[in-house]
Amino acid sequence: MNYSNLFLMKRYTDKEVSWFRDMQIEMFSSQKHLYPGIIEIVRELSLKFKLIILSNKPKRCIDGIFSKANIYQYFCEIIGRDSGYAIKPSPEAIEYIISKYQIREDQVLFFGDSRSDAEHVKVLASHLLIVGTDL
Repeated sequence: MNYSNLFLMKRYTDKEVSWFRDMQIEMFSSQKHLYPGIIEIVRELSLKFKLIILSNKPKRCIDGIFSKANIYQYFCEIIGRDSGYAIKPSPEAIEYIISKYQIREDQVLFFGDSRSDAEHVKVLASHLLIVGTDL
């Protein structure tokens, strides 16, 4: 018997799925940390620029990290995969940001750390700075 398919054979209740997602978010949030010096950098950038988080992670994951670091006040908005927009590399969320905050695509500086971030920027006419990358 192929045990890797065993997980797929069981029907899970909404309560079980919700519990699993909550545990996954808790584990993610507790294991993640901000890069050293990032709070100071974000504070300085927020004085001159509109800072917005756009992540393929659920917003609750970001909330877990941000609540520990106490840095919400530096961001205009936080958008996660559960915020109602198509995930990166779809341009849907960034188009919403550009429209809402009345900025031009060439004024966007996108900080990324993954392959999907690089793909996202290819769709747009914005600039990219990759940090801590898996590329």
